[in-house]
Amino acid sequence: MATDSNGNLVHSRCVQLRLSSLNQAISIFGSAGSAGTDTPLVLIPQARSNPFFISVPSGVTCLLQRCGKNLKAAEPGMQFLPLWYSISHVVTKQSCTYNAPVKTCPTGDNVMVDVDVTLVFLIANAEDFVYKLGASRFDEMLTGCVEEGIRLLVRGRTHNDVYTLRGNAAGNMLDTLNKKFDETGVQFTRCIVTDVKLPRDLRESLETTTKIKKKLELEVKEFEFKIAEQKRASEQEVTRVNRQTEQMKVQEEGKKWMEEKSMQQKLIVANNNKDLAMIEAQGKTGVMIREATASLQRAKAEAESTKVKKVMEMQAEAQAKRITAQQEMKMIVAEAKGEQAKGEKEAAAIKVQAQAEAASATTLAEKRVYELEMREKQILTELARDGRFNLIGKKGDYVVQALLQGSTGTVGKASTGAGNAGCAQQ
Repeated sequence: MATDSNGNLVHSRCVQLRLSSLNQAISIFGSAGSAGTDTPLVLIPQARSNPFFISVPSGVTCLLQRCGKNLKAAEPGMQFLPLWYSISHVVTKQSCTYNAPVKTCPTGDNVMVDVDVTLVFLIANAEDFVYKLGASRFDEMLTGCVEEGIRLLVRGRTHNDVYTLRGNAAGNMLDTLNKKFDETGVQFTRCIVTDVKLPRDLRESLETTTKIKKKLELEVKEFEFKIAEQKRASEQEVTRVNRQTEQMKVQEEGKKWMEEKSMQQKLIVANNNKDLAMIEAQGKTGVMIREATASLQRAKAEAESTKVKKVMEMQAEAQAKRITAQQEMKMIVAEAKGEQAKGEKEAAAIKVQAQAEAASATTLAEKRVYELEMREKQILTELARDGRFNLIGKKGDYVVQALLQGSTGTVGKASTGAGNAGCAQQ
């Protein structure tokens, strides 16, 4: 916030500057207001130096033209465009602070005061701002609107309550500014009164009056405090006496209540003793009746038990005799069956033995036939190996036929006769 040598707020000024390079736009907007009161809103760049592309910086709004005709806001980054395309204006996107001190504003009682106002705004639509208003016209129009609004606001108050404006929003000025600049692309976000200054002699007089008022208020409060202390002390004394009286009353009522409770307790004890005696007598009578009933039932149960025991003993004895007879009969039948089975087994053994003897005779005959056949084959093999035998006549033919067939045929006939003999024996 820029101030002069006397500490007074310096009026801000919105300006439009020349720009040698698009890359310097961010730094120029970032240093706005740090070295003075000028706040650059729009930068006019020089003609293009590169005929092939345009480097559009980010964080700002760059208005693109073609042959001098506005097109749109250029996208940030490297733009490959012909030479007849150019950036005409660079507009800030930052929120800008605008200081507007208003001098000698008359109050409702004609006291001249100085009011410092601070505004915060941003350019929401760069095209409307550049082509409908511009930085210089915006500065003039904004100064006039702020002074008009503040003077109307101060005129509605007296010098005694004009100080209440300090630190608060300046009435409806924010809505008024947004309505007036609605079509120019500017949006105001904050409007606050930072300071209100009265004339020096009046300010000193008001300070003295304020001190006297504060001292008077302090003395009144001390007097009221003393009166309140005395009133509180008297009320405490009355409360103490009332409390003592209440305590005595409560003690008497407590004694009366204790006596009544004691009488009631004695009456309850007597009634309880009476009930206990009656219950005890009824209990003894009930016990005697239950004991007699139990004795009668026990006697009946013993008699019934004795009867059942005798019947069970007789039944057990008869059952034992019946079981003994049945077991003896079963033993006799089992012995007879055993003798029968033994005889049957002996007969079956004799039959099996006879069958085994017949089968062994047949097997023995077959064994002998096999041995003869093997011996015959051995003899024929030796003859075939040596070749020393007479081939003349029937015997020679017989021998040749036996060598060719591997058998003389006499052994087979002999085995058939032996088998028939075995079957006959069986």
